[in-house]
Amino acid sequence: MPDITEPLWQLDCLRDIAEDHPELVQAALSTLWHHYPGLRREVTLRAMAAKTISKREAAVCLGLAADEIARMARGAEGGIRTALVECESGRAALLPESRLPVWEVVRKLRELGSDEAALGFFSGLLPHELEAAKAYAATHTDEIDERIREYESFRAQRLAQSVN
Repeated sequence: MPDITEPLWQLDCLRDIAEDHPELVQAALSTLWHHYPGLRREVTLRAMAAKTISKREAAVCLGLAADEIARMARGAEGGIRTALVECESGRAALLPESRLPVWEVVRKLRELGSDEAALGFFSGLLPHELEAAKAYAATHTDEIDERIREYESFRAQRLAQSVN
């Protein structure tokens, strides 16, 4: 009996399904990209490195400028890992290695204004996780902004209580 965790047979089946029902596979991929934007970036960069797609196609796929794709491609060639973002329904998206909430990293990045400052602030944050947080925030702006607003509101309430 084959090991059901072995992905190769699953990929072969998905390829077959894609020929008959491409809309099903596209819908599954859209869901996957929504929950793991770092994976979409990694797949796109690998396809570009393998010359399966052009830099221009990669830029369109990721919604980035050509110069940003060139920078990412140089990073990928240097062996930079891509972090995934964990998402559970109703819970904040987390960076799996550092266990930091994405919204918190994005809030501090906006406050400090640079990647270097954010990496210095969060002692356990790795550069590839910061990139994953930025990629997730770019595709989940409403979610991230809402969590930041909730935090800022809570913080303002606590400050008002401590003054009274």
